[in-house]
Amino acid sequence: MLPIALGLGSDGAFRRPLGIAVLGGLLTSTVLSLVVVPAVYTSMARLLDKLRARRARRRGTVQPLAPDASLASSDASRSGVPMSNQSPS
Repeated sequence: MLPIALGLGSDGAFRRPLGIAVLGGLLTSTVLSLVVVPAVYTSMARLLDKLRARRARRRGTVQPLAPDASLASSDASRSGVPMSNQSPS
């Protein structure tokens, strides 16, 4: 696609817009999938953890926050129920 986007070869001026559009789409989708989506997910997970902790404090129960929301692997840490009150699975 790079030679097409640069307009190299025969009919370069005719195919150049197509090459630029394809390369732009590839770069945009790569950045969105590898950078933006994980960053938004992590931010939202941390925000939800903080809101759940605030709600737990208001109700009188204490729920420890996960040290890093992206590393929290169990559903128990995000269920809103204190860890000591959950039955073993």
